[in-house]
Amino acid sequence: MPLVTCNLVGSNGTLNFFGASRIYDAIWEELVQAEEEGYIYAEIDTSDTERYRQEFYTMLRERRPHLYGPAAVYHSKGMSY
Repeated sequence: MPLVTCNLVGSNGTLNFFGASRIYDAIWEELVQAEEEGYIYAEIDTSDTERYRQEFYTMLRERRPHLYGPAAVYHSKGMSY
């Protein structure tokens, strides 16, 4: 799944922001990074997204909820460990 991140540049009181906004493709290879304050853009080929999802993001197919045990039981006071 493509990923776009953004960040402020400059400072606000005691907070400093370094920028470095970026755009990644479906397997999170960096397509572009902001080098200075301004706008960035990239062309994202969405036709590969489903193929990448099948090849690289297999965790949903491989999960085994029957092994989770009590750690996966939700309680109104929080998770059970």
